[in-house]
Amino acid sequence: EGAEIRRIAYYRNPGTLVQKAVFDLEYEEFFVDNPDPHPLTEEQVKLLKELPDKWGITKWDSWYEGEEESGTGSLSWKLVFELEDETYCVYGGYTSDMTHLPETYSDVNKELVSVMKSAK
Repeated sequence: EGAEIRRIAYYRNPGTLVQKAVFDLEYEEFFVDNPDPHPLTEEQVKLLKELPDKWGITKWDSWYEGEEESGTGSLSWKLVFELEDETYCVYGGYTSDMTHLPETYSDVNKELVSVMKSAK
């Protein structure tokens, strides 16, 4: 909590779509699925820096998975924060029926995807 974030990496695979993104807060740019940089706005940098405190990410378990009903859907995900002191905070999981996720995962996902969609 309160640590300075250098970069955020996000991997999500909701079934058939695989997306990978890196948000470089130090250089104020981000990458989605390829090496082409996209600029981060001041508002996006602020939003990304506030994610852990705003959504209680530091209280998440590091891995989410469990017994679930079988189904046709699935979600694999990983969220990594690189801090200024070169330590990493890693969170991830797998769910087939969306029951084994952190309570605020969908809020965090929504904010990250909103930045990803701004890629031009």
